[in-house]
Amino acid sequence: TMAVSTRSCRARYATRPAPSLALVIAWVITFLGSLGPLAAEPHPRSILVLDQSETTSPFYYSIYSALRSTATADRSAPVSVYLESVDLDRFSGPSYEASLTSHLRTKYKDRPPGVLVALGATALEFVLRVRTQLWPEVPVVFCMVDEPTLHRLNLGPGVTGNSLRLRLSDMVTATPRFCSQLKR
Repeated sequence: TMAVSTRSCRARYATRPAPSLALVIAWVITFLGSLGPLAAEPHPRSILVLDQSETTSPFYYSIYSALRSTATADRSAPVSVYLESVDLDRFSGPSYEASLTSHLRTKYKDRPPGVLVALGATALEFVLRVRTQLWPEVPVVFCMVDEPTLHRLNLGPGVTGNSLRLRLSDMVTATPRFCSQLKR
């Protein structure tokens, strides 16, 4: 059997954000840049990141940090970046989603997002379910969503992002590279 130290794997991988993150950040910046002149009422220059997992892990923290530093690099056009851990990996069901939707509606009532970023498949699924109730005109950018999930979802207009292909052979090849403490 194999034992893996999850913490060391995440910490090592977190030092190099996913290559597709640059593309996601470019989409977010493009959406923010194009919102003002095209819309009758300009959307706020803000990003709401909905992370499906625990945001304290080094991997997700590095993704959020890269997004924040890129989005706020241009000091002449300030952007607010908000992060919500929706924790859909541990909690689910209609009552939890209703509570979460109510929380987001109340919290962002006076500060609506200009762009929604969904990190992960369950975050994207959640955003697609509640977007019409909360922010129907706000564009959605997603990342870290596997291809089979994307094929079964109806993304609709204003949704774009980058998928990832999860193949066992890739994981087996990458594991020793990122997890030197792998033991047999």
